[in-house]
Amino acid sequence: MELKRAIDLVTTLADGVNPITGEILAENDSCNQLEVVRALNLLLRAVQSTLKSTPNSTQSTPNSTQNSTPKCTPNRKDGKEGKPWSREEELLLCRMFDDGRQGQDICTTLGRSHVAVAARLVRLGRIEQRADFSERTAGRPNR
Repeated sequence: MELKRAIDLVTTLADGVNPITGEILAENDSCNQLEVVRALNLLLRAVQSTLKSTPNSTQSTPNSTQNSTPKCTPNRKDGKEGKPWSREEELLLCRMFDDGRQGQDICTTLGRSHVAVAARLVRLGRIEQRADFSERTAGRPNR
């Protein structure tokens, strides 16, 4: 497995989403508990910091294969990963989504990953599944 893929899996898990099925984790799921989410994010920051400080660090393990699985690029702007959503953030998300804003614009404004925004929209009942976020916001002009 490539290290990049492992980081993507753990990032998605820390966002409260099952990285394999794409389903939102139940509130009582052990991986969705605050202390576990904080631990996952602490480990992610440590790994990313180590990778940045190691010039020729390899991003794969010996048994990895190139292009084995699709990759997700998280949008981390201000360290909100793993932090609870405020009511104001949820209202802004709904307003931007309803106004037809592009997905990348929504993610950037909120400082949340694409996975986190899609998962929150599912949780709020705005979309049926995470893939709907990409489908409904793709190709929309920025407003």
